[in-house]
Amino acid sequence: MSRSIHPTAEIADDVVIEADEVTIGAHVKLLPGTVLRGRSIRIDRRCELGPDVRVDCREVILGEETMLRARVTAAGLATPQSRLELGRRVRVFQDTFLNPSMPLTVGDETGLGGRSLIFTHAAWQSILEGYPIEFAPITIGRNVWLPWQVFVLPGVEIGDDVTVAAGSVVSRSIPSGSLAAGYPARVLKRAPDYPPTPPPEEQWEIARRVFRELAWFLTERGETVTASEGEGWLSLGRVALVRSAEVAAPEGAEVVAALHGRPAVGEGVTWLALLDRERGGPETDLAEAVAEFVSRYGLRFQRT
Repeated sequence: MSRSIHPTAEIADDVVIEADEVTIGAHVKLLPGTVLRGRSIRIDRRCELGPDVRVDCREVILGEETMLRARVTAAGLATPQSRLELGRRVRVFQDTFLNPSMPLTVGDETGLGGRSLIFTHAAWQSILEGYPIEFAPITIGRNVWLPWQVFVLPGVEIGDDVTVAAGSVVSRSIPSGSLAAGYPARVLKRAPDYPPTPPPEEQWEIARRVFRELAWFLTERGETVTASEGEGWLSLGRVALVRSAEVAAPEGAEVVAALHGRPAVGEGVTWLALLDRERGGPETDLAEAVAEFVSRYGLRFQRT
């Protein structure tokens, strides 16, 4: 048995891990009631599982900052190809069932809404009597959103940047850059018409609105927030938003977000590049709180 568990990982007392090879990265959280079984399990840094998550698959790979919420199950009939691979910053919401009998692959930044069902096999009645039996992998791309109660059938491929309406049944593949809905799901819109990217002025106004709402969130956390604005910048005290990397952040900011480009900041300051989806600098409690809040608006970041 090979086992590597980072000392900063937080594992509840009743968590069960049964595997030949286990790798658990830094700051991983395994909450109460979680059970992990397989031959090879790799959980990268800052993942969070549980409570009451069940994973039973031959090979499991969870990318960094991926979260499986309460009562998510990833299990099913085992085959030699059984494999579950979730990319970075994937969210699987509560009560979702994943069936990785065949390879189930999900790209970075994708969200799988609660009570969704994703099956790589469909089998029950006798194949000798002509009933349908299917075993086929499922691939879901990057930056995909499946809202609540979406059913994905074996053999489906969903491209990047796809949105599927809640309650849909996906029985055929969906190309990248699409909006799909229905029973069965059909493509309603495609790139370049979807998504309708706001013009630069509107993007700046949206960013300002998000950070004004952040002021309330920080106040709830006990921060003293004094908001002020100038040409191309917004200050919330220890947090600042600038329109571009060329705009100097107000003094005293410990977290600086730029709409365009990577902001130039001093040592010890965390920066967020909103449109570039990157972040750098210290991983402080304040920086994590800001990142958590803006993720509500689909703003998630690759740590550089």
